[in-house]
Amino acid sequence: MLVSLSVARRLIELGSRLSPLPDEELTASNRVMGCAAQVWLTVRLEPGTGLVQLQGWSDSELSRGLVALLAEGLSGLTPEQMLAVPTSRLQQLLLGSLGAAAVAPSRSGGLANMLEAAKKRVRLLAAPATMATFPSLRITADVLEPQGAFAEAQARYLRPEQEQVARLASVLRAKSIGVVAHFYMDPEVQGVLSSAAEQWPHIAISDSLVMADTAVRMAEAGCRYICVLGVDFMSENVRAILDEAGHTDVKRGAGCLPGP
Repeated sequence: MLVSLSVARRLIELGSRLSPLPDEELTASNRVMGCAAQVWLTVRLEPGTGLVQLQGWSDSELSRGLVALLAEGLSGLTPEQMLAVPTSRLQQLLLGSLGAAAVAPSRSGGLANMLEAAKKRVRLLAAPATMATFPSLRITADVLEPQGAFAEAQARYLRPEQEQVARLASVLRAKSIGVVAHFYMDPEVQGVLSSAAEQWPHIAISDSLVMADTAVRMAEAGCRYICVLGVDFMSENVRAILDEAGHTDVKRGAGCLPGP
C-alpha cells in the first residue's frame, strides 16, 4: 500500500493516542479478519449509560491510526446509532481526518471490515437473546429441522440440480476461477455453490471479514481469476489485499448477490 508522507505521519500521530490492549485481549476472537496487518478490536457497553466504547490495537503503526480513527469517531454512540452507521460514514472520517489522498480502497476496505466487526459485537452485547435465535438448520440421519424462514428456504435447496452444479464446476475448473461469496445470499445460489465446491475446491461462502484472505489462498493455489459475490466494499477489499500479497496478475470480477 503506497501512502503519502503526510498521510503516513497523520496516521502515526492518530495511532500514538491509542493505549495498547492487554495481552489477554489480543485473541483470535478479537482479531479483525480481512486486514493486511493484524488488527484487534474490543467493544464494550458503558455501565449505566449503555453507550458503545471501542478500543483496539494493531501491529502496524499505520493500521493503528485507522483503529484510532474508528474508535474516536464512533465511541459514545448508542448501540442503535452504531448499528445504523453507513459505510459512507467511513469515507467522511477518512476525508475529514486525512484528506482526499487517504481514500484508497485498501484503507476504506480495512475500515469497513473494522466497522462490520464492531457492529457484530455490538449486536451480541445489546441483544444476546436475538443472536441466540439466529435461523438454524438441524440435520440428522432421518430428518431436516429448519428453524426460521431463511433456514427453511436453505433446506429446500440442499440438493440442487446436479447438471447445473456440474456445468458450473467445469467452467470454474477450466478457467481457474476461484469464487468468494458472502453468506447472505439467495438459498438457491448458495446451494449450487456449496455443491459445486465438492467438485471444485476453490469456492468459499463466508463472512466478509475472511473473503480477502480466502482469495489470497486461492491465488496461491493457482487460481487466475477471483469472482467476488458481494457488495462493492467487499470486492474492493479483495482487490487491495490480493495486490498487497503480490497477486497483481490475478484478475478480480465483482457481482451482486440476489438477496433472500
